[in-house]
Amino acid sequence: MQDSLPRPSLEEDNVSKSIASVEGTETKTQTFESQTNPQFEHTSQILCANPLHEKLKIDVCNAQSKNEVIAYFEMPIKQIYDTDTMTIDAQTYPLKSVSAPLDKTEIILCLSLFILSPGHSSETRLSSSPQTPSATPSTSRTDTNRNNMQDSLPRSS
Repeated sequence: MQDSLPRPSLEEDNVSKSIASVEGTETKTQTFESQTNPQFEHTSQILCANPLHEKLKIDVCNAQSKNEVIAYFEMPIKQIYDTDTMTIDAQTYPLKSVSAPLDKTEIILCLSLFILSPGHSSETRLSSSPQTPSATPSTSRTDTNRNNMQDSLPRSS
């Protein structure tokens, strides 16, 4: 994941990192020291059981303050599902803050949703009949009916 943002009201000697999560599953970026505009370039794949009802959340954190959230972004995964190709390419979104207003603080995201279910390709939309998610994720696309969401953030200008 990559984002470029000024850190509101934080000292420049802080360490920042980014955490992407879906329903309790997290992926973290490396930490960056002493940067007011850290850029995270990170790709992750997160399995989700029900993309129509789950949200992607990305937190930008101060790693020295027990991962205190500096800014965050949330999006329903259904928003990706509803696109024609289940992909959002290099789109800019505003970041929100829990403490101070953020001016011109954005995150650039590339998001893709891949459907993993028995007997179907990754291009297949969810069927109308409900399926029970697999208890354990598998590397084989034919052994699981869980859904896989990949987020990748390009370098911003």
